[in-house]
Amino acid sequence: MRLIDHLIMSISAKMWAKMEWTRWYTLLRVDYFRELVVAWRKRYFIERQNALRVWDGDNRRMTIMKSGLSTIEHNLEGLHDIRGIRGLRIIRPLSVIETYRPLSIMPAASRGYDQDYISTAMVLDIGPRTEGELFSLMAYGFRMPNIRGLDLISYSPMIDLGDMHAMPYQDDTFDIVIASCVLVYSTDPKKACDEMVRVTKSGGLICISQDTIPETGIAAVGALGKQLSKIDDYLELFTPHVDRIFFSHELPDRLKPINLDAGEGSNYTTGLIFSIKKAG
Repeated sequence: MRLIDHLIMSISAKMWAKMEWTRWYTLLRVDYFRELVVAWRKRYFIERQNALRVWDGDNRRMTIMKSGLSTIEHNLEGLHDIRGIRGLRIIRPLSVIETYRPLSIMPAASRGYDQDYISTAMVLDIGPRTEGELFSLMAYGFRMPNIRGLDLISYSPMIDLGDMHAMPYQDDTFDIVIASCVLVYSTDPKKACDEMVRVTKSGGLICISQDTIPETGIAAVGALGKQLSKIDDYLELFTPHVDRIFFSHELPDRLKPINLDAGEGSNYTTGLIFSIKKAG
């Protein structure tokens, strides 16, 4: 390890310990700043630590895109997307649910901030590709040690290798599970959703967001016989475990672009956060 890298990693480790109480983590809400941090870490782990790994499990689960690429190849091509913008669509409403508390119990140290609590929830982010979404979670008040990613590729110590259809976690491990733009790539969406329920604690939250682009959703269409595009389509997959719905959003007609090309997905934007219930 280069001396400068060693110094940066050492300083960063100490800074993370203080960020929660000084609120420096809110700087990560600035896209440019977050991009700088994630870009440096990606370069460090891939180029200097040779840490890029690829899942080598059951290839029958690999979706083949219309372009001819497998899911893994598609994700490798997408490693340039380091800001985690897509995940913010569900992380921002999630942060309101998880970190806001009544003003009457606001800590004195908060100095008048609305967002007064840091969430101690154990969070799993499925399919983040890079650390962008994970740092977005930190930016909105989730603790770094409590955040895990799961993907078919990984260079990060924060992202485990694995398949969302057979997750490498014990039952009831997480308080929150996030799946942003991943279920349309599934060859068996019901199995993936059952796995999400399995690893989530009863009463925990499942968070779904999607810009359903028709040509990338062919795997889900093949398995379900229909496109995943509406809130009800996702709720049906989680039956009978849906409890309380905290957030439900579909793009209003007044905001939909006109003359949208059939291959684009903006008209299908959805977001959903709900708690789950388990038998017993």
